[in-house]
Amino acid sequence: MQGEGVGGIMDPVHRAAKANDFGQLYELLEEDPELVHARDSTFPFFRPLTYACEAGSLNAAWLLLERGAQMEQWDVFRHNALMHACEYGRLEVVSMLLERGADPMARSGYEHTPLMCACLSLAHGSCDPVGVLRLLLKDARVQVNARDMGGQTALHYACREGHSELVRVLLVE
Repeated sequence: MQGEGVGGIMDPVHRAAKANDFGQLYELLEEDPELVHARDSTFPFFRPLTYACEAGSLNAAWLLLERGAQMEQWDVFRHNALMHACEYGRLEVVSMLLERGADPMARSGYEHTPLMCACLSLAHGSCDPVGVLRLLLKDARVQVNARDMGGQTALHYACREGHSELVRVLLVE
């Protein structure tokens, strides 16, 4: 029951979360409820919810949260679940996390906000950084001009990454 992870073997619970394999994830959590908090043996700062959020595994993320995963649990870079979902442009997961009370103005170790993470979005198949950005901007708490520890804003990151549509959304909407 081992699959290849980046740089090594991925633990079954993390692989199921990443693959959105609800059935497998459910079985693993039934056998051992503490797996919801398990650190990956290859990347110990990643937990199942991290993988689910990055992969856009909505059902897996929902199950993990129902079983006690913490949205505000920080990785080694002090990114939380919402930041991971934003960085990978996972609109459905971002929406679900916000509905469940995720803080859209949380700050990472570098003082990045979820909005900044969306502007750093990695181009993956089913990502929707524009949708994520628009969703975040609907929240009155989101400060579009918030600065990180280097003085950069979301607009700086969108420009640097060459995301012209994100730049337009930040300037116009």
